[in-house]
Amino acid sequence: IVASPDGGVDIEEVAEKTPERVFKIPVDIFEGISDDAAVDLAQKLEFEGDAIGQAATEIKKLYELFIGVDATQVEVNPFGLTDQNEVVCFDAKINFDDNAQFRPQELLARDA
Repeated sequence: IVASPDGGVDIEEVAEKTPERVFKIPVDIFEGISDDAAVDLAQKLEFEGDAIGQAATEIKKLYELFIGVDATQVEVNPFGLTDQNEVVCFDAKINFDDNAQFRPQELLARDA
C-alpha cells in the first residue's frame, strides 16, 4: 500500500517534492493487512480520535476489494472526513488485471 496524508494531488508529485510524506506499507498477500498495520497507516494519514478506527476499517475493506476483484490498483483520492466526522473515500479508481476480465463484468452487473 502506498499512501500520503497529502490528498487531492498526484502521489508522484508528493513523492518528488516531499518523499517523507509518502508511506509504503508491505502487505503479505496471503495474510492481508493486519489490524495494527491498518491503524498505523490511519495515524500516518493524520486521522485522529474515533476516525482512526474508522479509517483502519476502511483501509482493510479497500484491501479486501483489491484482492476480491483481482485489481492491479485501487486508488483513492481523497480519503478523508465528512462534516459529520465519517471516514469516506471521496473518489476512487480501480484498475483490473487483464487476465481476470470476467471479474469487472460481475462488478458492473451488481446493483449499486
